[in-house]
Amino acid sequence: MLRYVTEEDLDQLFKQQNVLATESIANNATTSKEQLTIEPNEDNTSTSAILTHELSAEPSVASEIESVVRVQEMICIVCGQESTGAHSCDICGNAVHAICGITTSEEGYRSGVLCLLCQKEENIKKQREDALQNLKYLLLK
Repeated sequence: MLRYVTEEDLDQLFKQQNVLATESIANNATTSKEQLTIEPNEDNTSTSAILTHELSAEPSVASEIESVVRVQEMICIVCGQESTGAHSCDICGNAVHAICGITTSEEGYRSGVLCLLCQKEENIKKQREDALQNLKYLLLK
């Protein structure tokens, strides 16, 4: 006889998985296989189910991706070399060496630095604004 699994059954299964995972981590288990069962409700709306779940101490893919992203954030956007992360571009926020960027304020703690890529964009914006201003001046003459 087939029965449908209810939302309560899934909640119970999820709680059991969390308990087993917590116990496994607490016991420093490297790999274990656990069998999880769902007990029938009072109204017998579910059947017993067995789920084999393998737990391992290996890092998950998500944590590996996060570490790669952190490493990429510590690479200078201009020269591509490793950076300490002490300086970052004021516009794009990417890591940049002090010598690879252009300082926008006095040197010192947390002085403003622009990477060369953003500096080029700023120069282009400034040139366009100046050209527009000169055009307006010529038209109003």
